[in-house]
Amino acid sequence: MKKFLILTGFVWATLPLLAQHFTVDYTLNPKTFCHVVVSEAQIGGVNLGSGDEIAVFDGSICCGVLYLTEAISDPLPIAAGKAETTQPGYTAGHNISIKVWDSSAGSEYNASVEFLSSITVFTDTETIPVNVIVKQERTIRLTATNKEYDATTSAGVGYTIEGGSVTGDVTITASNGSFNNSSVGTGKTVTGTITVSGADAGNYEFTKVESTTASITKKGLTVANAVAANKVYDGTTSASITGATLVGAISGDAVSIGNAVGTFSQKNVGNNISVTAAITLTGASSGNYSLSQPTGLSANITKKTITVTANNRSKDCNQNDPTLTYSFSPSLASGDSFSGTLSRESGEELGEYDILQGTLSLSSNYTLVFNKGVFTIRDDAPYWVTGANSLNRTVIYSDNDALVEAQSLAPVAGDHCDPDVSDIVKTSGEFVPDATCSEMGTYTNTWIVTDNSGNISDEFTQVITLIDNVDPVFQPVQDMEVIVAAGSCETTVDYPELVVDDACIDTIKLIAGFGPDASFPVGNSDETWVAIDKSGNTDTLTFSILVVSENENPVIDAMEDMQVTTATQDINLVLTGIYGNACTAGQLSVSAIAENTDLISYINVIYCGNNSKAILEIKLADDVEGSSMITITVQDDQERKTEETFSIKVGAVNSAPFLVSAAEDVEVHADHSVSIYISEVLGEYFDDADGDELSFEVYTEGTEDLPSWISYAEDSITCLPAIADTGCVNIVVKAIDPEGLYATDTITICALDYVLGANDGEQKSANINVYPNPTTGTLTVNLGSFADESALTLFDMNGKMLIHKNYFATDRFQIDLSEYEAGIYFVKTEFNGLINTQKVIVKK
Repeated sequence: MKKFLILTGFVWATLPLLAQHFTVDYTLNPKTFCHVVVSEAQIGGVNLGSGDEIAVFDGSICCGVLYLTEAISDPLPIAAGKAETTQPGYTAGHNISIKVWDSSAGSEYNASVEFLSSITVFTDTETIPVNVIVKQERTIRLTATNKEYDATTSAGVGYTIEGGSVTGDVTITASNGSFNNSSVGTGKTVTGTITVSGADAGNYEFTKVESTTASITKKGLTVANAVAANKVYDGTTSASITGATLVGAISGDAVSIGNAVGTFSQKNVGNNISVTAAITLTGASSGNYSLSQPTGLSANITKKTITVTANNRSKDCNQNDPTLTYSFSPSLASGDSFSGTLSRESGEELGEYDILQGTLSLSSNYTLVFNKGVFTIRDDAPYWVTGANSLNRTVIYSDNDALVEAQSLAPVAGDHCDPDVSDIVKTSGEFVPDATCSEMGTYTNTWIVTDNSGNISDEFTQVITLIDNVDPVFQPVQDMEVIVAAGSCETTVDYPELVVDDACIDTIKLIAGFGPDASFPVGNSDETWVAIDKSGNTDTLTFSILVVSENENPVIDAMEDMQVTTATQDINLVLTGIYGNACTAGQLSVSAIAENTDLISYINVIYCGNNSKAILEIKLADDVEGSSMITITVQDDQERKTEETFSIKVGAVNSAPFLVSAAEDVEVHADHSVSIYISEVLGEYFDDADGDELSFEVYTEGTEDLPSWISYAEDSITCLPAIADTGCVNIVVKAIDPEGLYATDTITICALDYVLGANDGEQKSANINVYPNPTTGTLTVNLGSFADESALTLFDMNGKMLIHKNYFATDRFQIDLSEYEAGIYFVKTEFNGLINTQKVIVKK
């Protein structure tokens, strides 16, 4: 058998020369072939036949071709050539792929290879049996049919096949059709299930499209029991429909009748007028339905009743008729209106007449009901032709002619029905004018008139006002001056008599001042009187009464003489004790003058009112020495004055002393003394540029005294402390020149503990090592060979104990000074009867 296959392979290796579609890629006869043996070859379940081709590929390289002359009944080999040097062909180990050419369809297919042995790749030594299957591609698309709304999503579905027919034992079904929702709409999505079965279904590669579109149309509804309602004319064609019910709605759907309305074929009154229905649907499901309107409807439009009431009107006997008016209800339809006018019964005599409908009318769509009115012809009361207030007069009370003329005036009246209204009656106001003050004021005259019908007019009023327009006049009064003895501060005066020229004077009164019975104080007093007549006219009189005291002049405190240097430019002094007359200060003024204007370039006094103080401003000329007298003058408004003088001396600028060489700080042990020499010779300790003799003061810093153990005498500071005085003090030496300028030096004097006493015969002190010194924190105390019980005490400069500790069997210990401020402190140690005190400086 193997021999047969090799032989057969040799035969078929030459067959590619006959191929019609596929062509091998090699051009020479390969030395090695791989034989792919085809037992069965089908396209869509149909065997390949005459003219069809089968080609073996390594990737895109065509390695061998089988050209069929008939359907395969026995296995047929395809000799695939191997690649050699540059000759194309298969490569051992590469995957095998097969293509098929269907000559009847003119189509090339990629075939599915069914390997019948375990070998699935190209090999140089093995025969590879295969079946070649080509599945035909078909697309099955879902179809759906439109439907009328039924409140469900169910859909009728089918299918179509694209890409060719399907033969053999193949069954295709479409089921489970469903719209995406149940509502009415076009192009709605429909889904379903496509099922393929049958023995030959495997011959095809089916693509299922299980979605399509279809429409749900509205369900038709009808209306039953609809009746058009009659109405009263309203000028429109709108109609109402009653009793309507829906027929055909699906149970459970939210759909009902919305507006049950329609339209009359005319708007005017009539019977059996056709009505066109326009009923609407409402509800959440209403969009899924269409409505067939009911037909054959009709109804009546009846007349509208309008009630018209004439308005009562009237006129005076000689007037023209006014326009007759009316009111009506209810309102007319839009666009409708009345035509014609009202009328009244004829006649012009006084009395009442009916107001009639006349020609007033409406269209045939209305029934007009008319209510008559009353028209009255009357005789009104007489009226005044003379204008109101036109007879009012204002006259001076003493003008008799004007009073008589005003009293003679009378009004004129008229009447529409009575031609003669001259019988005017004066009802009040008769009086006899008299040119005296008692007649001033307002007088009222009134009149009325009555016509032939007995109608009485309104009252006409005339007002006559009598006035006094002449002001009263005071006769002049001269100002007065009264002199009182010294020490008297008030006096009575011979008050002048006040005389007023006016016939109608009413009041004379004092409005400012003291009056005739008062005591007047020293100074000027203004007296003001006012005269008022009965008409309110006034005149004012003012005069002054001056009371002058013969007492002392004003005073001011004396000023001390001054001495300043040329460095001084501005001097401001307070002037005090400024007072005027003992009874009244009057109006005081303060002034100043300088005798030497070459020395004093400007002098001025600032003084406000009668204050007891003033400011004296003085400006000195630059770099001018000398002296000047200053005169201060205080003067009152009676020209009484007082003068005070003082002198100003201007000398050269004084220089302050200065320190030449500072004294050194001093330490002294208890029970010992030390002296510090304070030289008073200029240039040794202190000096003065002016050569002034200096005086000295010595005191503790911050006080004015010295400690009890320090004294100052005969140019020396002597210090003799006791053990209780241990500590440091700052002593200030102050050098002062004759003008009070000074300089200072500060000496720190520290009192220490005992040293070896010459008379005690024993050692009281020992050398102790204290470090670091100065220190910023930790201080070490080294006792050397003295390692026994010891004590340590820390003092500040004022001798205040800050620390006291006992130490046992140690030759070295430490204390922490970081919490203390920077300065000088004293460390005292005691051990074996020995005492040591050392100064320690703390820095920060």
